[in-house]
Formats: sequence, C-alpha cells, structure tokens
Amino acid sequence: TVPDYTQLTSLDLIARLGGANTADAHLAWQTLADRTPEVATTQSLREIINDKKASDARRLQALWVLGWQKQSALEHLPVLLQSENRNVRREAINVIRAENAAVAQLEVLRRCQQDPDPEVRTAAIKTLGEALGQQEAIMVALLEFAKPSLDAPLAPSHNGKMIRVGKAYEREFERFLVRMYLERQPEVTAKFLS
Repeated sequence: TVPDYTQLTSLDLIARLGGANTADAHLAWQTLADRTPEVATTQSLREIINDKKASDARRLQALWVLGWQKQSALEHLPVLLQSENRNVRREAINVIRAENAAVAQLEVLRRCQQDPDPEVRTAAIKTLGEALGQQEAIMVALLEFAKPSLDAPLAPSHNGKMIRVGKAYEREFERFLVRMYLERQPEVTAKFLS
C-alpha cells in the first residue's frame, strides 16, 4: 500500500531519500521540498549532503530539497565537487547557477574545463552564459570553454556522411553553447570585443 506522503513526518521522509524504491524516494524528496523549511530537517539534509558514505542518490535528493526550499547549498560545493560521480559534480555546478553565484564561484567554474565529463562542463558553460554581463571575467571564463574543434573521432551517419562522435562531438556541442550565449548577449559581446 502506498502511504499518504503528506502525512509522513519529515524524519520519515528523510529516511526514504535515496531508497531502493525510486518512486518512493522521489515522492519523499518532492514532499519535503513542498514543505516550509524546518531547522532540524535542514540540518539533517546538510549532514546527508556532506556524508560521503551516503549513496549519491540520497545526497542529491537532499541537495534538491534545499534548492527547492530556496536554501543556500554553496557551503557544500567543496565536498560535492570531490565526488567521483559526475551527477553529483554536475548538480554542484547547478547549485551555483540556481543561486546566481557565478561571480563568487568563478574559479570553481573555470576548473570545470578540466572535468572529464561533458555534462559537468556543459553545466559550467550554462552557468557562465547565464551570468554574462555581470563581470568581464565571466566572459573570459566562458570563452575559455570554446576550445578548438577536434578532427576525430568520426563515424558515418545514417546516410554515410562522416560526422563527429564521442569527444569530437562533445567539443562541438560545448563550442555551440558558448556561441549561443554570446549571441544572446550581443551588446555585452560587442563591448568585450571593442
């Protein structure tokens, strides 16, 4: 039988975060996110985020609850960015984006250029792109992500035409994102180039 999640205590919901039953865990974090923040609940969520022994799903769901409740999670960036799980690192970057903290976290975003995962790099590009115009250093950092195209690897498309795949495709997508954000802010881009 499925419980009425709105009737469960915050402690019961926290216990369900990251559980084996994905639907149950999702309903738990979403129900928590809809509630008014409570000091004890917030403290428990922060402890989960910092607990490297907790499952990544549990840590991310705790992070999402804080975000939905409009509570800052910037203090958790150092521990989240150390994760081997790309999803945890990506969501850490999304915290910067959601909290409009690109200027304050500029060096963290710049270091993402070296991240081995394209989703983390893409999250950093989006964060910088949405912050264009706040500071010239944001433009410089964004442009640093527009690295030269890679000639390989290539593979045939469905019609036989050779197209970029793998790392070459990822590089082109990152270059596309940088161009897109520059085109969305023509005045900022023109001022930077003059």
